[in-house]
Amino acid sequence: MKLRLLTGIVALLACCGVTGASTPTLKDAVQINNSAGWQIYPGQGYRYGPSMIARPGGSLDAWFAASCYDGVHWDQIRYRHSNDGGHTWVQPDDEVVITPTDGSPDKCSNCDPGAIRFGGYYYVGYTAVASVDGNSNHVFIARSKDPRGPYEKWNGKGWGGAPAIFLRYTGDPRKWGCGEPSFVLKDGKLYAYYTWSGAFVNLAVCNNPFVDDWPAHMALKGHVISHQSAPGEDSVDVKYVDSLKRFIAVASYNRIFSVNATISVWQSADGVSWTRTPFRGARVQTGAHNVGISGNEIGHIDGKTQTYLGYSYGWPGKDWTGQAFGWANWATFMDPVTISTTTFGLPVQVEVKSAPTWDTSGPNAIDGNAKTYWSSDKHETADSEEWAYVWLGARYAVNALKVTPAPNGTGFPVDFTLQYSNNAKTWTDIGAYTNYTNPGSRPQVFKFPSTITAAYFRIRAAKLSADDQGKYALRLAEITTLSSSAVKGDK
Repeated sequence: MKLRLLTGIVALLACCGVTGASTPTLKDAVQINNSAGWQIYPGQGYRYGPSMIARPGGSLDAWFAASCYDGVHWDQIRYRHSNDGGHTWVQPDDEVVITPTDGSPDKCSNCDPGAIRFGGYYYVGYTAVASVDGNSNHVFIARSKDPRGPYEKWNGKGWGGAPAIFLRYTGDPRKWGCGEPSFVLKDGKLYAYYTWSGAFVNLAVCNNPFVDDWPAHMALKGHVISHQSAPGEDSVDVKYVDSLKRFIAVASYNRIFSVNATISVWQSADGVSWTRTPFRGARVQTGAHNVGISGNEIGHIDGKTQTYLGYSYGWPGKDWTGQAFGWANWATFMDPVTISTTTFGLPVQVEVKSAPTWDTSGPNAIDGNAKTYWSSDKHETADSEEWAYVWLGARYAVNALKVTPAPNGTGFPVDFTLQYSNNAKTWTDIGAYTNYTNPGSRPQVFKFPSTITAAYFRIRAAKLSADDQGKYALRLAEITTLSSSAVKGDK
């Protein structure tokens, strides 16, 4: 049964059931729906953090962070163009367009591009560092009338010559710093988003970006998004969805080299206050990291073109050939996506105790597809603990959990407890079940004795069922939360 946001009292309960976060000013939650895509770079090096401008007819400009190979500099910015939505690339392909400037504050590395076009120029913000320990990164910016360059770097007063810092990191110099910029032009204002020391996303706004020295006139707004330090969240790419009248942001979650890697999604009405929302559909590739989402020239998703996710990925412990893994040896993938809306209070992420393989890893349990499933490690005995919990992104009022078994009920637990938490560390029991009859493939709705307001809900199995090879595992196809209105009509 699909959930729909109801009007009146139910809608107010859905929104106002959130505590511990700003009350959403939007009436529904954006949802990104992913489709399986294709590889656009095979590895043996890297092209990560794509920034993509899409136009009607399949035209796609893309900038990537790429390895330098010169033994002196670490990263540089490369550019690619496609006329068919990234299936093939126009020659000359993979051109170097921005490189470190020796003897300057960006001398070691230029990476993490964020591109936008307005006022006749392509502007590309990027992360750069002068310190050989890789810490205290800052944001720099360059511009060109042609996406292939030549680019002039911002020098503090104008364009060209020795580069100057655009957005400065002022925190602990022993930490990573700031970088990974993305831009949106809306209502004549330029919104610049950038990560801060791996823990936050900051915002700076320019009220008049059409003057030549606009980078000198940024108003710093501070932290607007908090990242999850564990299991790990990186970067953010922000766009504005015209049809839905809201900003959206994406980041990789459970990031680099994890089979459970997936995508985080946020939405905001004003670009300042953000709420986490769901990601559904096809799995991103194992080890996905540094994701970008395509938009038009000014950072909007306008409905005139296909929208894409682009990201790098790698195999845990191995490189793209299957050999022993080497750092900075990542392939790059593109996935087509659609954007819709759903209710508040649905799972935005899932965590599992174990997941041995990508094709049965944790995010399958909230992908919206009952034909895929998560499977834990296999055990020799039934009396083995496994668990999975969903995170709603904030605290919401919930009346039930709906758990869909894996096909044929294989791996559905025999003895288990449903629990809730507000920190994913201390858990409170909702109800315990013993000798539970295998339900086959039928979804199971577990109604709570009373409404529970919490951020996390867990199914903790203490006794597992056997598969056809006599091994024991916990397998679940879907875990979701239900509101009071959905419980009444659910069968």
